[in-house]
Amino acid sequence: MEKGFWVLLNKVYKKDLELLYGDGSSVDFTEIFYSKRKRMYVFKCILNIGDANLYQELGETGLNYLIQKSLSFMGMRNEKIMIHISFDLL
Repeated sequence: MEKGFWVLLNKVYKKDLELLYGDGSSVDFTEIFYSKRKRMYVFKCILNIGDANLYQELGETGLNYLIQKSLSFMGMRNEKIMIHISFDLL
């Protein structure tokens, strides 16, 4: 599942990701799993940011939107998600 989301965010939605977080931005997923207790998908990822100023304006809202968009692309609409993000500045 990590590979599928990696391809969607870093290849298919690459232009959107770069508009949100700057040139060269990418997302690496360390773990994706479904939490039965919380009844939601948990995404643990590293966001490589190209422009820190853009991140300060948006925060993780843009990444949340792109992950929701990827979930609907994969046919998993209306799923609850939780995102744990680590940041690296390029």
